[in-house]
Formats: sequence, structure tokens, C-alpha cells
Amino acid sequence: MNVVSGIVIAVLAAGIIGCLILLYRLRETLGKQSAALAELNHLPARVDVLTKQLAAAQHHVAVVTAERDQLGGQLRLAEDRIRHGLGELDRLRAALAFHTDAVPEELQSGSPAVPRELPLGQDAAADGVVDGADLGPLVVRAASVRGTRRREDREHRRDAVRLQMVDGFGTPVLLSIVAPGAPQGLLSQSGATAACRALATRLATGAFASGVDVFDQGQDKETAALLRAALAGVAESVRLVARSTAAEVAGSDPEQNAATSLYAVITQLGDRDRRQHVVFGTGDAVLLQLAPPQPDGSGPVWRRAFEPSVAARRALLPPAGNAPVELHWGRFSTVTGDILALASRPMAELLVKDPSGAWFARRWSGRRPYLTTFLSDTNAAIRSTGGDRTLVCLWDHGSTAYAQSLPEG
Repeated sequence: MNVVSGIVIAVLAAGIIGCLILLYRLRETLGKQSAALAELNHLPARVDVLTKQLAAAQHHVAVVTAERDQLGGQLRLAEDRIRHGLGELDRLRAALAFHTDAVPEELQSGSPAVPRELPLGQDAAADGVVDGADLGPLVVRAASVRGTRRREDREHRRDAVRLQMVDGFGTPVLLSIVAPGAPQGLLSQSGATAACRALATRLATGAFASGVDVFDQGQDKETAALLRAALAGVAESVRLVARSTAAEVAGSDPEQNAATSLYAVITQLGDRDRRQHVVFGTGDAVLLQLAPPQPDGSGPVWRRAFEPSVAARRALLPPAGNAPVELHWGRFSTVTGDILALASRPMAELLVKDPSGAWFARRWSGRRPYLTTFLSDTNAAIRSTGGDRTLVCLWDHGSTAYAQSLPEG
């Protein structure tokens, strides 16, 4: 009995101990769950705090971004102003250099740039003339001034120059004409002026009637025939002028008194990467080309693009007797930055020789000279052979937008 009671007591004790252990573990578990529940109860408050902190951070980022954008805009504006200021500074420097670029002392002539006497000849003309236009990407200037020797001898200017739009080639083209009158021809100024006018008229009507595209290399024969016919017509016009004024110069050959050389350039218009030209004529004149400075630092320098031979220079309009008209012609092209100069020989000699050639290159490179500036440059008091200075200059700027961005002066 005692043994059984002991066993029962032991079992009950073990059960009680197990229950106590179970109760302890249950209490511990409930405590953890209570803590977790308490933590969960605090989560909404913490989420609210974090949400407010995030909103504050986003607002701060937005403020900083706005400030950054504002500062970036101010920086870009400042950079634009600096670039504009530097561009204006460069322009002013270029203008100062241009206006202070006087004729070098070693080139200066003792002859005044303004004539001291008016000519006495019956064929007297203005001491100097100038013409020109800004034709989109193509800038053209023309001038002719009486040579210093003729001023000193009170003789008139022999040369003539003319610019004209010709609408006979399907699309308008520019016709630039230089007519160096015979140096000893007493009526050669009238002959040169008549030759310029007649060439423009006859070339337009002849090209329109023939349908010849002078820029097409496949039409060389047709182009040569057209140009030769135009020069033959010009010769007849000069003969008429010579005969109408023969009484003014008695005892001399009227045709030789009115004789003249004649050269012209036909030029394409419009925006072009490469522009085509045709040069032609008879007698003596020189076509020069001034290429822009090269990457190696050389240039710019004037080079002869077209020049008649020594023998061909003696040919004049009208030709003596029944001789046929001599025609010399060729095609060539220019690119953006090139400058062409169709010049009488006295003017061409000034351009190809240094330092006078370098001075003209500085004066005319990368700009659109005023007509008065171009005439003044052509008439600069530079030592020369004394003959008339006559030329047409063509600036090929490629596009109208680029041409309009260049300085004037």
C-alpha cells in the first residue's frame, strides 16, 4: 500500500512539475506575443514618421533640383554672354586691325590718291567707278580707277568694268566684265565701255537662242562657238563706236584708237558647295584666285588661275583688218572661302607681288567690304607701273547664312 501510494505521489508530482513547466513556457510565449503586438501597435506611428521624413527629403530634393536648374540656366546665360563678348571683342579687334592696316611704308607712292587735275582728253571719263552687290552666298565688287601716270599726264582712264545679271542660260548667272582699253588709244575708254555693254547683250541673246549650257563639259564645242560669236558681235559694236567718233581724232586709225581687251567671268549663283565659273575673252587680263589659309599655316596667297600667253595679249577688239576674233577660255570652280579677282595687268601685278599682295589679301579676306572701302583699297597710294587699276572680285562664301555672318567694312 505504501509502495503504491509512493508511486501515485511520484506520478502526481511529475504531472504537476510538467504542468508548471508548460505554464512557464506558455507565459513566456504570451509575453513575447504581447511584446510583438505592442511593436505592431507602434508601427503605424513609425510609418507616419518615416512618411513625413520621406516627404521632407523629397521636398528638399525638389528644392535642390530647382536651384540646380536655376543655377544651370544662369551658367548657360553667363556662358552665352561670355561667348558673345568674346565674339564682339574679336570683331572689334578685327575692325581695329582693319582700319589701322595702313599701306606699308615701303609700298607708299609719292603720288596722291586724289587727282590734282581733271583729264583733257575728248574721251574723258570719271576718275574712278565702283559697283557691287551681296548676292546671297556670292559677294561681288568691281572698281576701276585712273592710273597714277595718267593722272600726272592729265590723261583719262582707258579701262571699263561692268557687272550684270544675265538670264539666258536657263537660270540667272552673274556676268563680270573687265575691259582694259588700249593704253595708247585716245578713244579706247569709249570702246571699252561699248564692249562691256555689247557683250552682256549679245551673250544673253545668243545663249538664250542656242540653249547652250556653258557649265556642261559635254558642250565644249557649242560653248566655244557661242563665246566666239559673242566676241565677234562685240568687235562690230566697237567698230561702230570707232567710226562714229572718227572725226574727233583726225589723222589716225579710228578702230585702233577705240581698241580694247575684253575678259569676262560667268558665275553660277545660289548656295553651293562647289561653284562653277567660265572665263573667256581676248587681249590682256589676268584671273587670280586667293585660297583661304591652309592647315599648315601657309597662305593666303594669290595664284594665277587663268592668263593669256604673251603673244595672245596683243590681240584686241576689233581685230586689225579682217582677222578673226581670238578666243581664250576655260572652266574652273571655287569652294567656300575662295576669292577670285579678274584684273587688268597693272592691278594683277599689285596682287601677285609681295608685300602689296599680302596687304590686299588681309584687307579682303573673310569679309564683305563696303563699296567705298573697296574703291579706296583699289585706289591706295601704292607704287605701281602707273596704269589703270581695274578689277572684279568675287567672294564665294558657299551659303547665304555664312555670308551674312561675316563682318562688313
